[in-house]
Amino acid sequence: MMNIASTSTRAFAGFASAASLLLALAFAPTQAEAATGVVCPFQSVPTGHVITASVFASQCQGGYGYSYTLPSEGLLVCNNSPVPTPYFIRLVDSNTTVCRGLKRYRIEQARDGSLACAFSPIPSPFVITSVDPSTSGCEGSKRYYLHQARDNIRACAISPIPVGFAITVIRDSGACGGQMEMYLRTPYDGLNVCANSPIPAGYVIPATYPSVHCNGMSAHEIRTPYNGLVVCGYSPLPSGWVTGSQVRVSRCGTATYGWSIYQAF
Repeated sequence: MMNIASTSTRAFAGFASAASLLLALAFAPTQAEAATGVVCPFQSVPTGHVITASVFASQCQGGYGYSYTLPSEGLLVCNNSPVPTPYFIRLVDSNTTVCRGLKRYRIEQARDGSLACAFSPIPSPFVITSVDPSTSGCEGSKRYYLHQARDNIRACAISPIPVGFAITVIRDSGACGGQMEMYLRTPYDGLNVCANSPIPAGYVIPATYPSVHCNGMSAHEIRTPYNGLVVCGYSPLPSGWVTGSQVRVSRCGTATYGWSIYQAF
């Protein structure tokens, strides 16, 4: 025999669940609403957001705060705003009324050939490939041409170096406003990198040699590790590897001792 009470209870529970879902959807904030808000001066905006204006805010000391939102192409942000990746500062807007005495920056998404003001953050994985002497739009600051990093790209010495790249050559350049330029490579076993280069994750230094390619600096040979490899004492040690016995070395510049390394179990 069918249990009518049990069936009714299940039907009511299903109806209540559906009604709760509809109610939640009706009152859920839209994406735009959830992405905007107001912070008081000296408070941080949520990660990935930008400040767009000074606004009345009774909850803040002094009665004003800053409105924030998600970044978008060509948006004008107050000059005290963070500039999230992949955006950069394209130009300065001299209007100071919107941001309570502060000037504004126009932000754009980086792409090959973008021109960034010299004081702009450089979004990874982009590098500075040349300097434009023109200060148009940047209030007296030079402008930098940006390109996405790739194997064997030439980048100005003032450029950040994206994770996963190494410096193999440093030389004079006519494109970098009097700065040197660097050749950046993606790493491989046996690559020689300049002594001031970051060492990509997963590589070790078993030797350092004089170099004619690094503007007077030495060059490190980088290798993928294997059990029993002897590395210089200043070599990074990749995760999962440990040092064994100390070993006398002759290929590590002025250093006389290194280590044999082994994979940890």
